[in-house]
Amino acid sequence: MQTRTVAYESGETKIVLEVREATALTGMKRALLRGRADAYLQALSGESDEESSAENNSALDVMAATLMARVVYPDLVACVVSAEGLDVATLDIAGFCDLPDSLVDAWEAAVYDLNPHWLPRSDEEETEGEKKEPQTSA
Repeated sequence: MQTRTVAYESGETKIVLEVREATALTGMKRALLRGRADAYLQALSGESDEESSAENNSALDVMAATLMARVVYPDLVACVVSAEGLDVATLDIAGFCDLPDSLVDAWEAAVYDLNPHWLPRSDEEETEGEKKEPQTSA
């Protein structure tokens, strides 16, 4: 299996992650991590009174949190083989969302480079992909 190393350094913070090409077990970990999303999103929407919640959780905020919880977090965490400077085993969604964007961006690039079949695709891309598949005749 192929691996990639992601290194991040800022001030006194140094994080090194090794990510891998997905196996069937990695895929199952990814699915289980996605299961954490509903509990996180429910807690996020109910963490304050309705008036405050409406102010703090705009539609954009809710969509960003949903994508982080259901797509980015499980995809990236599932592929980690080893980590220095970050306890990935106990990293929850909220902690993941607080990580520096440049770290998450590099981590995401490495994971999707190794696992392009995990890249989120739009409905339009899926339709185009179906049209481009070669037709076989019997």
